Amino acid sequence: MQLILNGIPRDIPGADTLQRVVDTVVLDNAAIKDSDRVIAELNGKIIKRGNWSATMVQKDDSLELVSFVGGG
Repeated sequence: MQLILNGIPRDIPGADTLQRVVDTVVLDNAAIKDSDRVIAELNGKIIKRGNWSATMVQKDDSLELVSFVGGG
């Protein structure tokens, strides 16, 4: 399914729920170590982590994923 991920159109196979999208993106991105450090905004609304599995995504939805990175 095609989504707008962080402003860029991207095809994410098997993307039916927000949880699956986040899991796929985390696996594809070595800079993000796990989904515990990710905030998801779907179509302008922040979605609580506990609702990711129940949140359905639709073709061309706009998704912003932000991860926290530690350092010093």
